[in-house]
Amino acid sequence: MHFSTGDIVEVTLDQGFGYWRLDLAGGMHRFDFMRDTNDQIKRLIEVYKLAKVSNSASWSTWIAVNVL
Repeated sequence: MHFSTGDIVEVTLDQGFGYWRLDLAGGMHRFDFMRDTNDQIKRLIEVYKLAKVSNSASWSTWIAVNVL
């Protein structure tokens, strides 16, 4: 991800993400990236409150974040 500040963040997701489920009601899975920043933040808060995350396996998932 390239930020307007010039910062670059690299996110690596391990291939094990396929077993994660995200249950959202009412079309909350559609995210409009064209909204202004404040609207996007408000929308993420709404989604976070309603989201139900579960998995179908008991192994770990690794997420690596590298700030360049």
